[in-house]
Parts: sequence; structure tokens; C-alpha cells
Amino acid sequence: MKYSKQNILAQQNELELNTSGDFVIRKELIEQYEPIDFHAHCYIGIASMLPALFRSPKSSRMNKSFFDLSCYPGNIKNFDFEKVGYRTWPKTSFSISGMEALAELFALKGVIPMLQNASIDRVLQDMKQSHVKKMVLLPIQGLQGRESENCIEATRKYAEFIVFGSVHPNETNIQNKINSYLDHGIKGFKIAPHVWNIGFNDKRVFNLLGHLSETKLPILSCSGLAIPATFKNLPFSLKKSMETQTAQKYAEVLRQFPDLKLIFAHSGLEQNDAFVELMKQYPSTYADISTQPPANIKKMIHSIGADRLLFGSDYPFFNQAFPLLAILKATNNEEERKKIFSINARNLLNI
Repeated sequence: MKYSKQNILAQQNELELNTSGDFVIRKELIEQYEPIDFHAHCYIGIASMLPALFRSPKSSRMNKSFFDLSCYPGNIKNFDFEKVGYRTWPKTSFSISGMEALAELFALKGVIPMLQNASIDRVLQDMKQSHVKKMVLLPIQGLQGRESENCIEATRKYAEFIVFGSVHPNETNIQNKINSYLDHGIKGFKIAPHVWNIGFNDKRVFNLLGHLSETKLPILSCSGLAIPATFKNLPFSLKKSMETQTAQKYAEVLRQFPDLKLIFAHSGLEQNDAFVELMKQYPSTYADISTQPPANIKKMIHSIGADRLLFGSDYPFFNQAFPLLAILKATNNEEERKKIFSINARNLLNI
């Protein structure tokens, strides 16, 4: 089926469009849960990881549609709310649709201008329109960047934000970085294997996790394969990047750090089943449900319960409306909804 915004609205009557042309969930369905978005980003939290040509923000266009720009779902013709990432994939890169998908994944289409427009003001606007109460802002630290420091400074006056720190595995003085972030009151840490192109089981990450584990704070890391195995002929560099965060690499780390308060971002993406099995083995682990369709969230609730699942969106790459809606459709009662939308996050963050 070819999608348009209007037939998405016709199928999902819980949604409406805001002034930017982005999807939002109807206020009366969600505001009572006071959702905490456990997985979100902004421009200053990722700037030094962008190509040098694009390391300056644009004058934020508050009406620019992030749904139209995002690589997920990419072109709206790929949209499918019942799939991981809310999108379908071509069978091979050797096709027009395959080349388009690769351009989206390499950030050649839409992603960079979207991030450049993701100012703190724009984030606050979108949170308000999505009826999200608080947001965990996740910087991704470049080796020479100040992503964590910039997020801490820019959000200091806003009660809506909870900032994590990010330490690059190649940092020469990891403990000093961690101490500095703790002094600023950060609530956890962010790891990004595929962005750094460093495997989660790399000795540098083991060393970093050894330091982070001493803080007893939650650690959120991107997890799983973002692209299904059915998408053939991926470029080697992209395939290598995606494989930095496979379930097997997490299993190696958790055998050494079984009590690590580790959050699987995206619930393992296309490896959801494998990460659910890890959660069964390691009760200190959690998962945010960003990118997961209702069926997978329902399966996770059935397998491990609702107590270790967190609402997350991966904003601005995804409209917050879709993961909000996915939780509403996956849950069977108010207790499950309250836990996933906010109670679990409050308990984990001690707020």
C-alpha cells in the first residue's frame, strides 16, 4: 500500500497533524500519563559527529516537518506502522529504492538538515505538542567535541530535560570526564557503538563500562541490527557499522558485567527476540521501545513484564507520536501504561 499522511490519519484515528506537518497523538489519550521520553537528541548533542561542512546550526525553522526529513521512514512510500522502524525495506541495494535507502542511511537525504533544525527551542515546542512531560536528552560525544557539556549548559534552566553524559571510548582521561559530569548532576550515560564505529565488545568499551559501572547510574546504548537480513548487498562500511551492536556482543559484555544497569536502546531493533532473551538472563537490564511496533512491545510485556520497559522515541529521527501510539496499542491495562510511560523511568532515574 502506498501511504500518504491522510491515509495514515485515516488508519490511526488517535493521531493528528501539527502546524509543522508532523504527527502528534491526541491530547486526551496521553496527557494523564505524563510521559517521559527516555531516548531523544538535539543538534548540540551530536554536532561534532557530523561532517565538518555541517557543524553549524541553521536558524531553527520551527515549522519544518521532521517526519518529511527523517531517514525513518525515509520516503513515506516505505511507511508501515507494524514494522520495526515503522518502515519496509527493499530487497537489495541494487535497485532505485535500495539506493534511496542507502542515501537515507548515510544521512545524504534529510537527516543533516533535520538535525541542524533540532534546536532546544524546537525540541521544547515538539515536546509540548506531543504532550510529553520530560525528556532524557542523549548527547553522543565526539572525541574533540563538547556535546555533553553543551547539553548540560543549554538545558540548565529547563525542568523538562534530564541530561545524560557521553564519554568517547578513546578519551584519554575517562574518569575525569565522568567526575565532571557527575558534578553537574547528570542522571546516566549514553553509548553509541554504530556512531563511533566501535564494537560494543571492544576492549575500549569494556574499559569505559568498567568506569561507568562504578557510578551505579543507568547506561543507555544503541542495540541490535537496524537493517533486516533480507536487505542484501549492503556496502561493507555500513554493514560493519551496524554490526558493532549485535546481541552477541552484548552477551559478551554482560557475562563480565552481569549487574550492569544497562538499557537496550530500540529494544534491539531487528534483533528484538535476541535482546528479550538477554533481558530474561540479566534482570538489571532495561529496554526503551523506540522504533518497535505494537506487536513486539506486546510480546516483550508477555515475556519479561512491563517493569523494565521505557517509552522512548529517538526524536527527532522519529515523531514521538508513533512510539506513544505503539504503547497504547500494545498495553492491556492502565498499570502497564503508567509503568512504561513514566513510572519505570522515574524509578530508574530516582526522580
